[in-house]
Amino acid sequence: MTRYIAFIICIAYAVSDVSSALYVPDAQIRQMIVNAHNALRRKVATRWTDKGLAASNMRKMSWDAELADEAVTQATCDRVEDISGMSWAVGGHPSVAFFDDLEDRAHGKNVAVSQHRNILQMIEEWSAGEGHFDYEYHTCEPDYACTAFKQMILANASRVGCSLNPYCELDGESVKLLVCMYDEKFSIFFDLYIVGPPCSKCQSPTGFCEDALCVSSCHGSSSGECSCQKTCHHPGVGEGVLDAHTCMCDCTYGLGIDCQDLCENPQYYVNYDYCADINNPESCETDQTFQLEFCPANCDYGCRPAP
Repeated sequence: MTRYIAFIICIAYAVSDVSSALYVPDAQIRQMIVNAHNALRRKVATRWTDKGLAASNMRKMSWDAELADEAVTQATCDRVEDISGMSWAVGGHPSVAFFDDLEDRAHGKNVAVSQHRNILQMIEEWSAGEGHFDYEYHTCEPDYACTAFKQMILANASRVGCSLNPYCELDGESVKLLVCMYDEKFSIFFDLYIVGPPCSKCQSPTGFCEDALCVSSCHGSSSGECSCQKTCHHPGVGEGVLDAHTCMCDCTYGLGIDCQDLCENPQYYVNYDYCADINNPESCETDQTFQLEFCPANCDYGCRPAP
C-alpha cells in the first residue's frame, strides 16, 4: 500500500512538472510567434504607402525571456473566467480597452482563451482585428475594441514573450490560456505609430531599415533588404553628419531623424504664438527638455535654420 501511494505521488509530481515546462513555448514556436508579429507589423508599415498612411517608425520584434517569465505569472487558470468574458482574442467592448489602459502595468499584454486553437491560431485571431481597424484615424469599428491588434502593431514595442497554460477549465471544458507580454504598453491616449514612408523615422537605437522595419543593425540580417536609408542631406531644409555605425544623424541645421524638417516652432494657436511667449532666458534655463520637444527653435540650444 505504501509503495502504491508513493507511486501516485511521483505521478502527480511528474504531471505538475510537465505542466510547468509547457508554460513557455520551445525555440521553434517562439520563432513562429515572433515571425507572426513581424509579418503583421511589416504589413501595417507598408499597406497604405500610396495613400500616405504607412508607418514610418515600426520596429522589428524579437523574443524576450524575461517577458516570457512574466507571462508565466499572468497565465493562471483562476483568471480564465474573467478573461473570457472580456475576450481580447475576439475584440471585446471599447470600455475594456479604456479600463485596461488605466491598469497600473509597465508592460503591454495580450491574452486569449481557446478550447481547440493552437498558439498561432490564437495569435491570428488577434491579427484579425485589422479587419475592424481604420488606418486613417487609428481607431476600431464601434463596439469592437481590437485592442490585441493594436498592441501587436505598436511601433515602439520591440520585444515579446509568451506563455501557454494548457491545463485550465471553463464551464467544465478544458481550455488553453495564452498570455503575451510586450516591452511597451499600448495606450488609447497615444499614437500607435508615426505616419510616413516606411523606415523614414527609425529612431535610436533602431536606425537601420530591414524590409520596412526599424532594426539596430544589419549585421547578421537574414533579409537582403537591410540598409541605412538616411542621408542627413536636404538642401535648404536640413544638413547633418551621418554616423554609419548607428545610422543616426547629428543635425547641424534642421530637425528630424534625417534632418528633413525645417527648424521652426509649431503653431499651436491661431492668434497666439505660445513658443515666442516662453522664449526667454528663465524658461530656457529651467525647461530645456520641454523647449526641445515642443518649441525646438527656441533658445540657443535649439535647432538652427539652414542658411
